[in-house]
Amino acid sequence: MGNSLGLMEEPTEIRRVLREVLQVLRPGGHFVVDQRNYDYILNEREEILSGRFRYSRKFIYCGRRITGRPIAIEDDRVEFGYFGEDNVRIGVLSMIPLREKSLNSMLLDAGFKDVERLYDFSKRQCTDYDFITYVATK
Repeated sequence: MGNSLGLMEEPTEIRRVLREVLQVLRPGGHFVVDQRNYDYILNEREEILSGRFRYSRKFIYCGRRITGRPIAIEDDRVEFGYFGEDNVRIGVLSMIPLREKSLNSMLLDAGFKDVERLYDFSKRQCTDYDFITYVATK
């Protein structure tokens, strides 16, 4: 699913989608979804909005011609601006910033029996990851 759960309008929509995904999976099936490191974004909002956004470009969205960075950070919404090579804004996405534990809980509450988390595709838990990938099992 990529980072698409955060594009919902409300957390209740995310919960509904997770229950519906669970229903279509076969027993033992996996649901894979990733999201940005919203814990970092929410915790370091002032630093990020002053121009110091940490993003390695090594794992997901690795291109160099378009850059994305938070341009507005609230507890319930983060806006990412996307900029071309000449630093002209070419788009904006507004996302629900789900913290790591929040999405993990939502997956378990929806009925998934096991949730594995990967930090930039590694099982090594850390805080300086760009993306976290959840592999939830029915």
